[in-house]
Amino acid sequence: MTVEMITQEVERLSPVERLEALGAIIAVVAPESLMEEARSHAERIARHSPVTLRVAKRSLNAIESMDLKAGYAYEQRLTTELSGHPHSEEAVRAFLERRPPDFG
Repeated sequence: MTVEMITQEVERLSPVERLEALGAIIAVVAPESLMEEARSHAERIARHSPVTLRVAKRSLNAIESMDLKAGYAYEQRLTTELSGHPHSEEAVRAFLERRPPDFG
């Protein structure tokens, strides 16, 4: 399937379906379920290392105005910066030991 074919297929979708297909939204829920769904996603995010989340936010904010090559280089620098952090080491240990990480 070519990029053109994929683009044409995505353009046929409704705006909400298009956003979902592009990964721009997580879920479409009824208004009465919104807070419960949002809390559920927030809890999943909060299980990650706070250091890693801050770096990810910093990265997303910074690369928005960069061209692709510069953005990639910036993200690689941040990945290198994080690789030796104790939270990264704990995440790897926890994964190998098949347990939840403890970032406390």
